[in-house]
Amino acid sequence: MEFSDLYKQSNSALARFSPDGRHIAVAVEHRLIVRDTEDPKRIHRVFSTEYPAIQQIAWGPDGKSVLTASLAQSRVDVWRLDDESYRCAIFDEAARVAGAQWGGTHVLTF
Repeated sequence: MEFSDLYKQSNSALARFSPDGRHIAVAVEHRLIVRDTEDPKRIHRVFSTEYPAIQQIAWGPDGKSVLTASLAQSRVDVWRLDDESYRCAIFDEAARVAGAQWGGTHVLTF
């Protein structure tokens, strides 16, 4: 029986597998680390947020999009695995973001 190496993460409850099972996303403070599940030592992408800590991670249904949220900052970011330069930022300072989730191909905040 083989066991994977222990990797640093901010909160084990924030580890999320992609829908196709090919990647795992974990939060390390303000960074989203996406690893390959076939070779966990291989880092596929690293995305850095502008907030101090990621509080929520959710994969899009296509397995190529992933959102991160900072509820304290009332901000949600959407990232694309196939385009490192893509970033969609959602702010709602008036209503305050309490959470976010995917609704098909759309991001819903509440």
